[in-house]
Amino acid sequence: MPQISRTALVPFSAEQMYQLVNDVKSYPDFLPGCTGSRVLELGPTQMTAAVDVSKAGISKTFT
Repeated sequence: MPQISRTALVPFSAEQMYQLVNDVKSYPDFLPGCTGSRVLELGPTQMTAAVDVSKAGISKTFT
């Protein structure tokens, strides 16, 4: 499965960033083009989620 990795300096604590990324159900509220998001699997140390994105009539789901 392809993976995307990105690094950035942000003015937020690690805890704040973790809470933002971990709140999958809220992605459509703040991610432009995100039309849906859901947790597929949730374990004690990892999560698998799906994010639906749509732009210019093209839709794609990322897992």
